[in-house]
Formats: sequence, structure tokens, C-alpha cells
Amino acid sequence: EVWRQLSQGSPVGEGDLLAATYAAFPETVTPGRSLVFACVHSYAQRLGPDRWQLRAEDEPARRAVDLAEILAYLRALGVRQGFEVDQANPQTWRDAAQPVYVFAVLTSAHLSTHLLGEPLAGRRRFLVLPGGRAGLAEFKLRRDPRLRPALSGGAWTIVKYRHIRRMAADARLTRATLEPALAADPLEAARQLALPE
Repeated sequence: EVWRQLSQGSPVGEGDLLAATYAAFPETVTPGRSLVFACVHSYAQRLGPDRWQLRAEDEPARRAVDLAEILAYLRALGVRQGFEVDQANPQTWRDAAQPVYVFAVLTSAHLSTHLLGEPLAGRRRFLVLPGGRAGLAEFKLRRDPRLRPALSGGAWTIVKYRHIRRMAADARLTRATLEPALAADPLEAARQLALPE
């Protein structure tokens, strides 16, 4: 809903944004102010003390190009490492017809679809999202106690678009260095999951 309000084309005032979001989710499903502003900070740039505008990189056409580009980078990277790679999203890399890696490329931070949904076949699973969604993903991991165990228990790692771009450009990458490379740019919250609470 926050993204929908911001994508109307003109800057949005904080009060109008909050009112529209609360109206879309009335009564018991009304989100807290902190969640609304985690979404605002994920998608928007501040134009003044109380005005926000969708960031250029989050315009729908631009994100569609990014999504296709990241899937193409992943495919090229997998083929270069000798995997059989499908064209789907989630994209599966297979070795001798066995699924090894699965990459779900997202434009949002809607983590629960994959973390709490039907398990995807593969030894390791990756949620790939824009860097702008990292803060919102961290917020959700801290806020929803179901997501933490699902992330670690489902062998999921969150990877940012920029990191996939860097890996695709790294001609020295091998199968032996692939998994450490994929884990080299984690979310702060994902790193903290390994620590005792």
C-alpha cells in the first residue's frame, strides 16, 4: 500500500500516506507507524520535512529491467560454473539433474512467501533483493518471530542485487569459492541470527 501511494507520480505528504495506509488496513490489521515508515524508507526519498517521493530505481519499469537483469546474471553465472540452469523465477541450478541452488529474485521485501511457503528443492536457497529493501527485510526479520527460524532452518541466505552483479563480473569465481562468495554481503539481521539471543 505504501508503494502504491508513492507510485502515483507526485510527492506524498506523511499525513496523507499514513491516513491512506491505515484506511486500507482498518481495525485489527492496521499496521504500526514503525512498519509504515520502514516501508517508506525502503521505497522513497524525502523531499522535505513531511513529503516523500518514490525513488527513481523503484519505478515499476526500472525494477522490471533490474529483475530481468539479475535473473540473466544469475543464469550466466550458473552456466559458467557448469550447472544446468532453468529460466524460471525462482531459478534453480542443477548438477546431474539434482537441484543444488535455488534463487528467488524479488523486487520487494515480501519474505514470508518463500520463507513460510512450500519448501523449494535445493541444498541452498537464496532470496535476492534490491539493496533498498535490506532495511525493510531486517525490520521484518526482527519483528516477525516466524521468519528467523524459517530463514536459518530452510537454508536461506539473503543476497543483494549489487552483490550478484559483482559476482557475475568476477571471472575468478569457481565452484569452490561460490558459496563463500554468496555469503559475503549478508544483511546485518541475518548475521545476528547465528548469535545466541
